[in-house]
This record gives sequence, C-alpha cells and structure tokens, in this order.
Amino acid sequence: WSGTPTITRCDDTINNDWGTGGPFGTSPVDNFSVSWSGSQYFTKGINTLSSTSDDGMQVWVDGQLVIDNNGIHPATTKTATLTYTTGGFHDVLVKYYEATGQAVAKLSITSANKPPVPQISQPTDGSGFAANQVMTVTGSATDPEDGTLSGESLQWNVILHHCPPVTPGNTQICHTHPFDTFTGTIGSVTAPDTSGDWVWLEFELTAFDSSGANATTRVNVWPNFCPAGSYWAQYYKNRTWTGTPAIKRCDATIHNNWGTGGPFGTSPVDNFSIIWHSRHFFRQGTSTLTATSDDGMQVWVDGQLVIDNNGIHPATTKTATLTYPLAGYHDVLVQYFEATGNAVAQFSIVKQ
Repeated sequence: WSGTPTITRCDDTINNDWGTGGPFGTSPVDNFSVSWSGSQYFTKGINTLSSTSDDGMQVWVDGQLVIDNNGIHPATTKTATLTYTTGGFHDVLVKYYEATGQAVAKLSITSANKPPVPQISQPTDGSGFAANQVMTVTGSATDPEDGTLSGESLQWNVILHHCPPVTPGNTQICHTHPFDTFTGTIGSVTAPDTSGDWVWLEFELTAFDSSGANATTRVNVWPNFCPAGSYWAQYYKNRTWTGTPAIKRCDATIHNNWGTGGPFGTSPVDNFSIIWHSRHFFRQGTSTLTATSDDGMQVWVDGQLVIDNNGIHPATTKTATLTYPLAGYHDVLVQYFEATGNAVAQFSIVKQ
C-alpha cells in the first residue's frame, strides 16, 4: 500500500473473485494490494461482518481491528459481530493484498435487524372516491425490535395517476403527479375532480425504525363512477376524444353494433369517439380479451397496450391473453373511434 495508487475510484461493494487475474487487467496479476475506506451505516442491534480473502485481509471499524484474516492462504472466511444501541454511520477501513495464485477479496456487512411492517387501514385497496371528497387516511407500523412505531416514523406519499385520451394512431401515455405528502398515523386528502380524464390515487406508506430500516406498502383507490364490473363511458362528437363529452354514463358492457348509425341517434353517425374505463376483476389464471371494431379500437390494461385494433377498417376482431398468478383488480381502458360507414365497438373479457 505504498507509493501512488494506480487506480483511485468508488466501489459500490467489495465482492471480487479475480481468479488468477487481478483488478489491473493483464498486469500485474500477483503482488498487488488494495485499500477501501468509507463511512458505512450500521443498524441498531447486531451487525455481522464477513471477510473472505486470498490472500490477506484486515478490517478496522472506527480504528479498531475487528477481523484479522491476514497472511498468505487460500480463500478463507472470517467473521465478526458488532452491536450498537442506535443506528448510525461508522468508519470502515479494509486492507487487502495478493501474493500469487488465486485472488479473492470480499467483505459484507449484514444486520439482524428486521424492517418494520407498515399497514394502511384507510382507505382500503380498490375502494372508490367521489370528486372533491375529503378522505380520511390512517395507518400504523410495528417493528420486531422497536414495537409500535410513532407517527413521526410514518411517511405518506399520495400519487395521482393520469391517463389522458390520445389521438388515433398514438399510444396511451399514463403518467404520475405528486399529489400530497404528510407524516403521521392519521391525515386527510381531498380527492381530485374526476370529471375529466381517467385518474386514480395511489397511497404509499413508508415506515422507518430507529435503525433506519424501512418498508413500504401501497393501496390504490379509484373514481367512484359506476357499479363494480361496469364501464365509465364518455362519448365525444368528434373522433379525437377532445372537448367536453356529449354523453357521460355507466355502460354495463361494451357490445355495440350501430350499423350506419351511432350512439347519438340521428347526428352524428360518423366521426365520433368513445372512451370506456373500468376497474376489472381478473380471476387467477389466464383470461382472453377480445376486441371487435369498425373503425379503430385500442385496449390498455394497467397502462400497457394489449390490443391494437386501430385504423380505419371494416369490423375486425383481435384478441390477447393475460395470465395472473393471483386474482385481483386491474385498470382497463378502451378507446374507440368511428370514421364513416358502419360502426361496431365490442369488447369482452373471458376467463379460460
């Protein structure tokens, strides 16, 4: 460890098995040394340091030698435990050298401390909200070492998911906006005005224990437009989903064959568009989605395009299959437009 270092850099970890090589490439592969130093976070309780080296390695924490794996030897592992009453940063120095043959240099620091377990009581996952509704938010967390955590240890983030309509031929661009943040076991959030584009809220609760260990849980809540299983529909008197919808209603199904007519009666019978949204319950296993349209239709599930039946064409059917290991709710968005001539818009989800 003398002279000017050949390499100076930041290493994320110390986890090296160079075989008969070394950190310099082709030369040298023997008779080199490395020193690592940094401030590492140790959690409250027992922390285990594990050193594996071929050849020698020594580890100091706050100037105290805690692992002496020195000498010329094959890959050998030694460990040490350090116990702290509170979590915090400590200075760590590792010195390693390689003589000849194989070269291994590894150090890990693990903690017996287990992360807390956060729980959101209100709102519940999959529940609904009305426009401008004031929602009560409650949560808690327990920690194996600290017990029940105080409100100061609970950080809330509320995220607004937004899926605006798109023009024919383009893709759906769902994105997020920061909506609210607060700390504590209880709070309140005023829901957005849901009369426009498709939106929903994600509530994220992160709990921190005294050692700095943390864990996060999440729930999603949805606009309370329609009964479960039906679609919130917005009908536009243009084919670009722009302006104010001429009709807003709940549709139990999407199964329309208007012929040369349309949903508005006598006018317009061409150049109109529709958006349907649903929070659909998918059963465990594989489900088949089927879209039949004249003209264009696109189907997204959880923001991913799964059926692209877009374009100006006669009644055409396309399908997709989705497989879920667990049953649960997923966001379904269907966008349809009619140019001229016959108008067909049909969509179904069937469990195989």
